Amino acid sequence: MRVNLAIAAIALSAGCTDQIIDNNTGSRFVTPSATGAISDPAAGNERIVNISGNGYAYEAGNARNGDIVAVAGIIPGTSASPTPGPDHGSTTYSGRYEMVTVGGFFLNDGKVVGFSRPEAGDIALSVDFAARTIRGTADDLTVNGEFNGNVLSGNVRYDGISGDLRGVMGGDKAVGAFHGESSERIFAGGFYVTPD
Repeated sequence: MRVNLAIAAIALSAGCTDQIIDNNTGSRFVTPSATGAISDPAAGNERIVNISGNGYAYEAGNARNGDIVAVAGIIPGTSASPTPGPDHGSTTYSGRYEMVTVGGFFLNDGKVVGFSRPEAGDIALSVDFAARTIRGTADDLTVNGEFNGNVLSGNVRYDGISGDLRGVMGGDKAVGAFHGESSERIFAGGFYVTPD
Protein backbone atom coordinates (compact mmCIF):
# COMPACT_ATOMS: atom_id res chain seq x y z
CA MET A 1 0.00 0.00 0.00
CA ARG A 2 2.83 2.41 0.79
CA VAL A 3 4.40 1.77 -2.62
CA ASN A 4 1.15 2.68 -4.38
CA LEU A 5 0.81 5.87 -2.35
CA ALA A 6 4.35 6.90 -3.21
CA ILE A 7 3.72 6.39 -6.92
CA ALA A 8 0.48 8.38 -6.73
CA ALA A 9 2.25 11.19 -4.93
CA ILE A 10 4.97 11.29 -7.59
CA ALA A 11 2.38 11.32 -10.37
CA LEU A 12 0.43 14.10 -8.67
CA SER A 13 3.60 16.11 -8.16
CA ALA A 14 4.60 15.69 -11.83
CA GLY A 15 1.10 16.71 -12.93
CA CYS A 16 1.24 19.84 -10.77
CA THR A 17 4.67 20.73 -12.13
CA ASP A 18 3.45 20.33 -15.73
CA GLN A 19 0.45 22.55 -14.98
CA ILE A 20 2.61 25.21 -13.34
CA ILE A 21 4.93 25.22 -16.36
CA ASP A 22 2.00 25.39 -18.83
CA ASN A 23 0.40 28.24 -16.87
CA ASN A 24 3.62 30.28 -16.82
CA THR A 25 4.97 29.90 -20.36
CA GLY A 26 3.53 31.14 -23.64
CA SER A 27 3.90 33.19 -26.79
CA ARG A 28 2.07 36.17 -28.29
CA PHE A 29 2.18 39.11 -30.66
CA VAL A 30 3.28 42.52 -29.38
CA THR A 31 3.58 45.97 -30.92
CA PRO A 32 7.20 47.15 -30.85
CA SER A 33 8.13 50.83 -30.71
CA ALA A 34 8.90 52.75 -33.90
CA THR A 35 12.54 51.71 -33.51
CA GLY A 36 11.63 48.08 -32.81
CA ALA A 37 12.14 48.06 -29.04
CA ILE A 38 9.91 45.68 -27.07
CA SER A 39 8.86 46.95 -23.63
CA ASP A 40 7.77 43.57 -22.23
CA PRO A 41 9.32 41.10 -21.52
CA ALA A 42 11.72 43.30 -19.60
CA ALA A 43 14.63 40.86 -19.72
CA GLY A 44 15.49 38.68 -22.67
CA ASN A 45 17.38 38.45 -25.92
CA GLU A 46 15.66 41.14 -27.98
CA ARG A 47 16.45 41.18 -31.69
CA ILE A 48 15.39 43.88 -34.13
CA VAL A 49 15.42 43.60 -37.92
CA ASN A 50 14.89 47.15 -39.18
CA ILE A 51 15.68 47.92 -42.81
CA SER A 52 14.97 51.57 -43.62
CA GLY A 53 12.08 51.68 -41.14
CA ASN A 54 10.60 48.35 -42.21
CA GLY A 55 10.94 45.17 -40.24
CA TYR A 56 10.10 43.13 -37.19
CA ALA A 57 11.28 42.50 -33.65
CA TYR A 58 11.18 39.48 -31.38
CA GLU A 59 12.30 38.48 -27.92
CA ALA A 60 12.11 35.67 -25.40
CA GLY A 61 12.59 36.11 -21.69
CA ASN A 62 10.91 36.80 -18.38
CA ALA A 63 7.90 39.07 -18.45
CA ARG A 64 7.35 41.46 -15.55
CA ASN A 65 4.88 39.02 -14.00
CA GLY A 66 7.57 36.30 -13.97
CA ASP A 67 6.22 34.23 -16.87
CA ILE A 68 8.57 33.05 -19.61
CA VAL A 69 7.28 34.38 -22.93
CA ALA A 70 8.31 34.54 -26.57
CA VAL A 71 6.96 37.60 -28.38
CA ALA A 72 7.15 39.06 -31.89
CA GLY A 73 5.69 41.97 -33.81
CA ILE A 74 5.91 44.12 -36.91
CA ILE A 75 7.60 47.50 -36.46
CA PRO A 76 4.94 50.23 -36.78
CA GLY A 77 5.15 52.06 -40.09
CA THR A 78 6.37 49.00 -42.00
CA SER A 79 4.93 49.31 -45.48
CA ALA A 80 5.20 47.75 -48.92
CA SER A 81 4.24 48.63 -52.45
CA PRO A 82 0.83 47.39 -53.67
CA THR A 83 0.61 43.66 -54.31
CA PRO A 84 0.43 42.76 -58.01
CA GLY A 85 -2.84 41.44 -59.37
CA PRO A 86 -3.71 37.80 -60.02
CA ASP A 87 -2.47 38.02 -63.63
CA HIS A 88 1.13 38.31 -62.38
CA GLY A 89 1.26 34.55 -61.75
CA SER A 90 3.83 33.43 -59.21
CA THR A 91 7.36 34.27 -58.18
CA THR A 92 9.86 33.65 -55.38
CA TYR A 93 10.72 36.03 -52.56
CA SER A 94 14.03 35.35 -50.81
CA GLY A 95 15.71 36.68 -47.70
CA ARG A 96 16.36 35.72 -44.09
CA TYR A 97 14.41 34.52 -41.12
CA GLU A 98 15.39 34.81 -37.48
CA MET A 99 13.83 33.33 -34.38
CA VAL A 100 14.40 32.19 -30.83
CA THR A 101 13.08 29.10 -29.06
CA VAL A 102 12.83 28.41 -25.35
CA GLY A 103 12.41 24.89 -24.01
CA GLY A 104 13.63 22.40 -21.44
CA PHE A 105 11.37 23.96 -18.82
CA PHE A 106 11.72 23.00 -15.19
CA LEU A 107 10.97 24.46 -11.77
CA ASN A 108 13.78 26.04 -9.76
CA ASP A 109 12.78 27.31 -6.32
CA GLY A 110 9.18 27.49 -7.50
CA LYS A 111 10.00 29.49 -10.64
CA VAL A 112 9.87 28.23 -14.20
CA VAL A 113 13.18 28.35 -16.03
CA GLY A 114 14.19 27.19 -19.50
CA PHE A 115 16.91 27.29 -22.13
CA SER A 116 16.80 29.68 -25.10
CA ARG A 117 18.33 29.04 -28.51
CA PRO A 118 18.54 31.49 -31.42
CA GLU A 119 18.09 30.26 -34.96
CA ALA A 120 18.43 32.01 -38.32
CA GLY A 121 18.90 31.20 -41.96
CA ASP A 122 18.04 31.87 -45.56
CA ILE A 123 14.47 31.37 -46.67
CA ALA A 124 12.77 31.30 -50.08
CA LEU A 125 9.00 31.71 -50.21
CA SER A 126 6.81 30.96 -53.22
CA VAL A 127 4.28 33.74 -53.86
CA ASP A 128 1.15 32.96 -55.89
CA PHE A 129 -0.58 36.23 -56.79
CA ALA A 130 -3.64 34.43 -58.19
CA ALA A 131 -4.19 32.34 -55.05
CA ARG A 132 -2.89 35.20 -52.83
CA THR A 133 -0.57 32.87 -50.91
CA ILE A 134 3.04 32.91 -49.73
CA ARG A 135 4.54 29.59 -48.70
CA GLY A 136 7.85 27.87 -48.11
CA THR A 137 10.12 25.92 -45.81
CA ALA A 138 13.58 26.59 -44.42
CA ASP A 139 15.26 24.28 -41.93
CA ASP A 140 12.56 23.34 -39.37
CA LEU A 141 10.35 26.37 -40.18
CA THR A 142 7.36 26.19 -42.54
CA VAL A 143 5.45 29.32 -43.58
CA ASN A 144 1.87 29.06 -44.82
CA GLY A 145 0.58 32.59 -45.37
CA GLU A 146 -2.11 34.37 -47.33
CA PHE A 147 -2.55 38.02 -48.13
CA ASN A 148 -5.36 40.45 -48.82
CA GLY A 149 -3.97 43.68 -50.22
CA ASN A 150 -0.96 44.46 -48.06
CA VAL A 151 -2.16 42.46 -45.04
CA LEU A 152 -0.35 39.18 -44.45
CA SER A 153 -1.77 36.49 -42.14
CA GLY A 154 -1.62 32.74 -41.73
CA ASN A 155 0.36 30.24 -39.74
CA VAL A 156 3.79 28.73 -39.32
CA ARG A 157 5.09 25.43 -38.09
CA TYR A 158 8.41 25.00 -36.32
CA ASP A 159 9.72 21.53 -35.53
CA GLY A 160 6.15 20.22 -35.34
CA ILE A 161 4.78 23.12 -33.25
CA SER A 162 2.07 25.31 -34.78
CA GLY A 163 2.14 29.09 -34.61
CA ASP A 164 0.49 32.25 -35.91
CA LEU A 165 1.75 34.62 -38.60
CA ARG A 166 1.00 38.26 -39.37
CA GLY A 167 2.74 40.95 -41.35
CA VAL A 168 2.94 43.12 -44.45
CA MET A 169 2.93 41.87 -48.04
CA GLY A 170 3.71 43.85 -51.17
CA GLY A 171 5.22 43.81 -54.60
CA ASP A 172 8.61 44.89 -53.25
CA LYS A 173 8.83 42.91 -50.00
CA ALA A 174 7.13 40.69 -47.44
CA VAL A 175 7.74 41.14 -43.72
CA GLY A 176 6.33 38.60 -41.29
CA ALA A 177 6.32 38.09 -37.53
CA PHE A 178 5.32 34.82 -35.92
CA HIS A 179 5.04 33.00 -32.60
CA GLY A 180 3.98 29.57 -31.35
CA GLU A 181 3.92 27.31 -28.34
CA SER A 182 3.51 23.79 -27.05
CA SER A 183 3.81 22.32 -23.57
CA GLU A 184 7.53 21.70 -24.22
CA ARG A 185 8.65 24.76 -26.17
CA ILE A 186 7.79 28.34 -27.16
CA PHE A 187 9.17 30.36 -30.07
CA ALA A 188 8.98 33.74 -31.80
CA GLY A 189 10.64 35.36 -34.80
CA GLY A 190 10.14 36.81 -38.24
CA PHE A 191 11.29 37.08 -41.83
CA TYR A 192 12.13 39.78 -44.35
CA VAL A 193 12.06 38.72 -48.01
CA THR A 194 12.14 40.48 -51.39
CA PRO A 195 11.40 39.32 -54.95
CA ASP A 196 14.19 37.45 -56.75
